[in-house]
Amino acid sequence: MSATRHVLAIYERPADAAAALEELRERGFPSVEAFSPVPDERILRAAPRRSGAGWFTLVGLPAGFALGIVLAVAGTIGVEAAVVVRPPATPFPYLVVAVVLAVLLGALGAVVGGLASAGLPRRGEPPLWNARLGEDRFGVAASCSPEALELLVQILAEHGAEDVLRA
Repeated sequence: MSATRHVLAIYERPADAAAALEELRERGFPSVEAFSPVPDERILRAAPRRSGAGWFTLVGLPAGFALGIVLAVAGTIGVEAAVVVRPPATPFPYLVVAVVLAVLLGALGAVVGGLASAGLPRRGEPPLWNARLGEDRFGVAASCSPEALELLVQILAEHGAEDVLRA
């Protein structure tokens, strides 16, 4: 059995949920997540998520460029020109293919990174969930050790939680 305890607090007002999120972050609770039926600036500021999409793009661009050069050069190996008017290795055709593949793999990396940063696809449901969070209520979910459970519940209740669910 897992020693981690999960708590979900349901709030009517987004300001209350944002205040609870800020206090939980200040107190050092590492696993805190917000649920909102609509985007709210206060909640987004209180529960920032760092995106890794930039790193996927940064890897995709040079990988695509290198792959484009390799494919263009590999496509010309063994091709005999009947009449040689200019050097067979002009860089421009290779660069066109390289730039196109760099843009393609960079964009693909951005999409994959965005999905991965958003936690999609999500496997399984959160430990606690309530249908009201998809309708008109805001939620704050947190995980903690059994020793910190009462403090966590107290913080969430102090900020006006309508309901505090435990798992």
